[in-house]
Amino acid sequence: MSQTNDIEKTSYKIGQVLYVFDENRVSVKPIRVVEEVQTKTIKGTETSYIVEFIDKNGSKKKIDLSKITQEIYQNPKKLKDFMVKKATESMINIVNAAVDIADKTFNESDPHIVKINVSDRSAVDVLNKPPQLSSFENRVKTASSAISEHIKAAENELVTVTLPDGTKARVQI
Repeated sequence: MSQTNDIEKTSYKIGQVLYVFDENRVSVKPIRVVEEVQTKTIKGTETSYIVEFIDKNGSKKKIDLSKITQEIYQNPKKLKDFMVKKATESMINIVNAAVDIADKTFNESDPHIVKINVSDRSAVDVLNKPPQLSSFENRVKTASSAISEHIKAAENELVTVTLPDGTKARVQI
């Protein structure tokens, strides 16, 4: 699924672009491997990597890859698949919360009130149908652009975010 920060087991190539998924900010940042450092000690040889990234001011910065605590992906398609899965699960949870409210509020015995199971492939398969996928991707790109513009406009503003486990957090953008 994803490559984590277990850099002792994973090797990277100089110039390779990796993708860091920050689940807290729901964002992806590209980084590039710029150095491979091998340290020989009495205990053996250790390999570490230095990567560069663009900071919020647009400047290139370097950091040791082992300092990155977020998920690291080598393949953007696998990252996209992971994000679509997470987004689908979140949408299903939102719908199920509304179903719970409807069930409790309106009619406990209404046969039309049905929860969606996160493992229900029919709910996830909707995203995988080719005719709908391009439309979905266009909506995601449009929404992503709108969100990016909103985030830029709302810098230094506190917002409330609901995490996938239902925890609410106030974060400064």
